[in-house]
Amino acid sequence: MQKKVNKSIWNEIEKILNSYWDPIGVNEDFNARGEYSAYVGGLYKLVFARIKEHDLEDYLRKIEREVLEIESSDEKRAETIKKLMQIHKKIKS
Repeated sequence: MQKKVNKSIWNEIEKILNSYWDPIGVNEDFNARGEYSAYVGGLYKLVFARIKEHDLEDYLRKIEREVLEIESSDEKRAETIKKLMQIHKKIKS
């Protein structure tokens, strides 16, 4: 049985990717707002799972290296992970 997707959390994850992670630098281009939509599902599953920060870092780095072929700065990635962990903690509390 498939669980219903929490659209609020889904949208929050997408906003985090656009606002904080943004390795290709499109966050100021309104027309490119859906650029990272393909990665929300994987992160959504992770924030609902028993994860650690390194799990999120591994996932983001894999996307950067294998899909986008460009890496985000360590600072941007760390801030993204921090925001995603806040969602995770909110869900688990």
